[in-house]
Amino acid sequence: MVKVYIPYESIEKTIISSAASEKEIFREKLELEIPDENFVANILPKEPAPIINLEEEVRKTLENPVSGPKFSELIGPDVSIAIITDNQFRPTPTSRYLTVILNMLEEAGVRRVGIAIGGMFVSYAVPMSDDDIKAKLGVENVKRLKEKGWEIWQNQPKDPAANKFIGFTKAGTPVWVNKKLMTFDVKFGLPLTQATQWGYSGGGKLALAMCSEETIEINHLKCLSPETRYGSLKGPMRLDIDEIAELIDYKYALNTIMDSKGNVIDLTYGELPESFKVSVQKYNRIYAYDIPQLRQRKADIVICGTFAKSDHIFFHTGWGVMSADLICKDGGTIIYCSPCPGFREFPGFALMDLMKPYMPPTTENYEKLIRDIYLRKVSMWSGCIWVPIYEVMLRKNVTIVTMKENLTLGREIGLDVTDSLQEAFEKALKRHGTGAKVIVLPYARMQLPTWAVEI
Repeated sequence: MVKVYIPYESIEKTIISSAASEKEIFREKLELEIPDENFVANILPKEPAPIINLEEEVRKTLENPVSGPKFSELIGPDVSIAIITDNQFRPTPTSRYLTVILNMLEEAGVRRVGIAIGGMFVSYAVPMSDDDIKAKLGVENVKRLKEKGWEIWQNQPKDPAANKFIGFTKAGTPVWVNKKLMTFDVKFGLPLTQATQWGYSGGGKLALAMCSEETIEINHLKCLSPETRYGSLKGPMRLDIDEIAELIDYKYALNTIMDSKGNVIDLTYGELPESFKVSVQKYNRIYAYDIPQLRQRKADIVICGTFAKSDHIFFHTGWGVMSADLICKDGGTIIYCSPCPGFREFPGFALMDLMKPYMPPTTENYEKLIRDIYLRKVSMWSGCIWVPIYEVMLRKNVTIVTMKENLTLGREIGLDVTDSLQEAFEKALKRHGTGAKVIVLPYARMQLPTWAVEI
């Protein structure tokens, strides 16, 4: 027997909107024994050591671009700059970066600075509170920004008055972008590089996070394409995102790679899209894997875990279902271990209930879902996550191992949920027989097979 330990981690529900310290993070590992004849591999990323002096490395990286000018060459008394950040659902340590960047801006005598917080705050999504903003940007940084008269604002995708139409992408996506953002000379971003079902997150994607609901919706429809998948920078959704970034003149980014413990392990600065591609190549050297057996035969069972920084509701942590899909045969089983304690008033399976009218997963129900998407009965700002999961469920068994508190809602939705990994594994072995081949993908949301990489 091979004993494996599946990460089963989460940020505590009560502190998800604040800057969590290590003691506030729930870390557990689920133990499982897999028969030798079934076990293929436990795929662990080769993560480098975290950056020790992050603030020092930020300044050093900004002055050593992989493409384009140094950061210090972008700024000066007559240049205004907007710094685009991600929101409270991303672990990027923005506050630590801003401390350094604000110092550099003051040293250069920059007079106008704006902090633009990106996000698709529509329908079920939650705008950031003052406490959220302080946790993301840093209490001292917020105080400093206000004292300087520099602006902090959040994207307003549902407010037509807040957005400006600037044209169409080649794919026909109309682009409305935040008006205030467009009044700055330089647009500079602090994105997080990570593999996702849209190809990769990061780089120019912060541009989309500053657009209107209409732009976001039409772009996100492209998630339905088979070419929008883990590992592809050439899929229609990702290509559209990068063109939106070009249209709004978002040119420069400090790209971050974080490990499974929430530490920064790489920084890459430079002009987009080149600096983002370099960051993706670095990411793939860490998180892309090659298991020769999978080239001949995909796994019957793939067991996935979750890491603390990604887990609060399944809607955010469950992206790895699409990663596991790449190495699991059709008809196979994906066992996804995710505690999902919830977020504020939202339970662990919040937003996943949107799939309930289309359950169980059948081709007929899938056709109904696609029609409802085009009739605008289904919003794709959220559908871009749960619809791909639904599509995987058409072809594979997806079992979610989660907290007891989530079982009732999960079953009401029609999901296959349990609070026992052992029970889920025994059920899968019974389904696939004694010859079943098992892969363990502990950090599925971050990992991808090398053959899927397309840059």
